[in-house]
Amino acid sequence: MTRVLLIDSDQTHAYDVGAYLESWHYSVNICHDNKDAVDALRTDRTGFEVLLIYISGDHHEDWAKLDSLQRAIKPGLSGPGILCVLRADKGPNVILMAERKGARCVIEE
Repeated sequence: MTRVLLIDSDQTHAYDVGAYLESWHYSVNICHDNKDAVDALRTDRTGFEVLLIYISGDHHEDWAKLDSLQRAIKPGLSGPGILCVLRADKGPNVILMAERKGARCVIEE
């Protein structure tokens, strides 16, 4: 079963997305802030195949969060895939920024 670490500050939205993913037989751990997500990664570094992080895409804090998550992944290990999710289209520069940082970026519909 694929393990997903879902990072979303909107608790209601996070639980809705988590329930949807679980209906597709994913194992989902939900964190509502970046500190909890970093702690989860440091505790269980090889246990997650996917990091799913909701971002606004137009704030420096989003990219700092992504950087801190990447630092929490043990160097030398094949880390989880990182998917940044935008709730609205912010243009190609946001998607390119995520990809420069080693993540993929999609727009939620």
